[in-house]
Parts: sequence; C-alpha cells; structure tokens
Amino acid sequence: MQDFIVAKEVRLGTYSDKVAPPPGAAVATRKMMLDPRAEPQHAQRVPYIISQGEPKARLNDQAVSPEIMLANP
Repeated sequence: MQDFIVAKEVRLGTYSDKVAPPPGAAVATRKMMLDPRAEPQHAQRVPYIISQGEPKARLNDQAVSPEIMLANP
C-alpha cells in the first residue's frame, strides 16, 4: 500500500476558482468537511491515493485519503 501513497504540498486559499484544485487539496477539503480542526498548515504535505473510478472522471474526484482506503478496501 505504501507504494501507492502520494504526498503533495497543499496551499489552501491560493488555488483559482476557475479550475479544479489538485488531488491533495481535494482530499484536505473533504477532511475539513468532516472535522474543521483537520485543516492542513500552509505547504503541509497531504497524503492521498488515486482509486479506481468512472471513465473520464477527474483525478481529484478519484483521490482518497489512505485512512479511507484502509477502512474500505
């Protein structure tokens, strides 16, 4: 499982509203919706895994946190 985990820097508040945020920012936003205290620090690395999804689905829609992947393989 460790081979599939990607961790990228997230800078919430600096992304354009016109395009979709990167996968790490999408995962961080979903975590914050569940727990407001889970907000990442500026330039903190957020780990995520790209799961299998619908054909032609956006990459940030397929990104999930490793905890969710382990809970629901």
